[in-house]
Amino acid sequence: MCGRFTQLWTWAELQGYFSMFMPGASNFEPEYNIAPTREIWALMPENDGLKLTRARWGLVPAWWKKPFKDLPSAFNARSESAAERPFFRSAFKQRRCIIPVSGFYEWTGKKGERKPHYFTRQDGKPLFLAGLYEDHTDAETGEITTSTVILTCAANRFMSHFHDRMPVILEPDDMQAWVETGSEALLSPADEDVLQEWAVDPKVNSSRYQGSDATDPWEEMPTLGLAQPKG
Repeated sequence: MCGRFTQLWTWAELQGYFSMFMPGASNFEPEYNIAPTREIWALMPENDGLKLTRARWGLVPAWWKKPFKDLPSAFNARSESAAERPFFRSAFKQRRCIIPVSGFYEWTGKKGERKPHYFTRQDGKPLFLAGLYEDHTDAETGEITTSTVILTCAANRFMSHFHDRMPVILEPDDMQAWVETGSEALLSPADEDVLQEWAVDPKVNSSRYQGSDATDPWEEMPTLGLAQPKG
């Protein structure tokens, strides 16, 4: 599951990781608490590389005719069934993308007492999440909406302490292969030593909260001590 995430990197940081990134914006405003239906940055295929593109988080199939408010929730898709489900099938076959994030949130606890946790890579690099995209054209206005969905897989042992699902995390060497071939072999849980976690302030439970301290460790609720998986 991936219902909120951050995009905090700079253009220089992303450009420094991979020469395949095509020219784009010179910098980005940090986003500390991105929720579904918001616009995000995604890496879309273009020519022989990838281009950063703004897109709606929440897939809108090209064939959708009703208002967007009537859309079912489509910000995550199960990687095991996306290739067969009508809502995602066409995108899975032809339009695969990558969503670079700095980290993502997950919650534990009962309803009304939800406790947020923040997850990043242990090595400090961005997380590159496997995604799908669509271009939807409004029949009346001709307006084109590019939209995305994040693919999820079964949680690895580390993530299973928090949720039974996790986003599909691609390693840098697999990014181009995912976009070009869509190999289902890439849609597996991340290795146990990829992620780390710490608790954050419950004020991030509200998607309206966008403060720069959203990802700061929250002293009143210490981490579960799972920066490394349990033995």
